[in-house]
Amino acid sequence: QALQSSLQEQQKGLTYLSTTVEDLSRRAPAEVSQSFRSEVEVVLGRWKKLSAHLAEHCQKLEERVTRLQRFQNDTRTLKKWMAEVDVFLKEEWPALGDSEALEKQLEQC
Repeated sequence: QALQSSLQEQQKGLTYLSTTVEDLSRRAPAEVSQSFRSEVEVVLGRWKKLSAHLAEHCQKLEERVTRLQRFQNDTRTLKKWMAEVDVFLKEEWPALGDSEALEKQLEQC
């Protein structure tokens, strides 16, 4: 979010630069005017590529953060379950030899 806000702020500066160069170009000799416009076109092209890359990377980052959060939640759930199984195994003797009783005991975890 902060990065996108910063990008929007920089866009304002770029717009100002573009309009200023356009104003100067109207008053300047043809050679100078063309030079200004060429340089601004280069800057605008770089800006367009940069902002496209930034948007793409922000999207990927958001997807990866979401995936990381899911992984962390799954890890917490698994650790909690493992702790419950550990307590269960230490408190109760498993129904050795009786697979149905053992399954029922494990389902309680």
